[in-house]
Amino acid sequence: MSSVIRISREVSRVAGESTLEVVVEGGSARATYSSTLSLRNFERLVKGRRCSEVPYIASRICGVCSHAHFWASSLALEQALGIEVGEDLATIRDVCNRLQLIQNHVVHLGLLVLPDYVGREGFEEYARVALAANSPLLKALNTLCGRLTNPVGYSLGKLLAPIEARHLKTAANYLREARSYVAKLSKATLELELPELEDPAPNYVALSQVNAITVPAGGPYYLTTPRGTVELTEANYRSVIQEVHVEYSSSRKCLLMGEPFFVGARARLLATQSDIPAKVSKSLSTNPFSNIYAQAAEALATVDWAIETLEELSSRQLRLGSSNPGVPGGSGLGVVEVPRGLLVHYYRVNADARIKEADIVTPTVMNTYHMELSAATLARSLASRGLSEGEVGKYVEALVRAYDPCIPCAVHVIIRGE
Repeated sequence: MSSVIRISREVSRVAGESTLEVVVEGGSARATYSSTLSLRNFERLVKGRRCSEVPYIASRICGVCSHAHFWASSLALEQALGIEVGEDLATIRDVCNRLQLIQNHVVHLGLLVLPDYVGREGFEEYARVALAANSPLLKALNTLCGRLTNPVGYSLGKLLAPIEARHLKTAANYLREARSYVAKLSKATLELELPELEDPAPNYVALSQVNAITVPAGGPYYLTTPRGTVELTEANYRSVIQEVHVEYSSSRKCLLMGEPFFVGARARLLATQSDIPAKVSKSLSTNPFSNIYAQAAEALATVDWAIETLEELSSRQLRLGSSNPGVPGGSGLGVVEVPRGLLVHYYRVNADARIKEADIVTPTVMNTYHMELSAATLARSLASRGLSEGEVGKYVEALVRAYDPCIPCAVHVIIRGE
């Protein structure tokens, strides 16, 4: 084994452009994960814009995560304007959000993750499965949201196009068409042998079960952590989830009340203790690679949930109204569970219903510090076992992919010196 291992490589098969650097020397290791994308500045872009415009702008932060930003932005602005969303409309919005979650997991596992484990022939087989699942999932999203990216069927507190029982039944049928393919992909993922890795910071956060849905209508927002439940509010969210500027990246990273942590499918399953296959339960609590197990289990369970929910909604008269907005001027927080984890939007609004201040905290930013610690721990362990620099690099890059980072979201804004 070389006394020093230095790895610097662009990470392939993730959303966006990023670089991983790892140094192992004398029994110690350090890792940095950085974005190579430039300033995008969405938080400043929305200042002065009308509240009604902002969700459509926010959804452009990332095509992959457009629904996530649309819903988080909508929730925050509805809270700021005093708009109360009815239960049926909130449920349909939650279905839309979860459909993108399923679609993301399917593409991530089938096209980006499995090549690390199954070889060329296996990859070609599961890529076909992923694409076969993806087609009806996209049709379901189009039916309920207008299109996959940048949903057009909704505005603050209301529908822009009618949703009837036939639309809900059509979407449910598309999900039934996708289910067998999602099940096959889930089974293949859960049968993988993961590299050994002990989580160096087993601290996580996810929306609590008391929120019930991934798009809670207006809060309050309760978070589950290993230490108990925390209420996230406009007053405390910056101290609970602390963004830290780093010189080496166009993104930031986060601490949870001063400690590194992770979010995403793995965190959600640990928080709810549901949908966890028995044979992978130990890995979920101890191994960061097991986020792909969590995505596989979550995707299939969410398909079943969505079919059942759409059937229930289609069987009765829908109540899709919402209350009229109150007097403009105020602030609001939107917290949503999205494919990669927790997403936070905050806005302050003036008396003309225009944006005075905006703040967005994304899942990849929350995961970055934990990802770096895990990569350093893995590299040190592999180097101590005599693996070559190339082999170490292969494994740590696969680890980064397991977190499913999204760089366009992570670099939505960074102001040097702030």
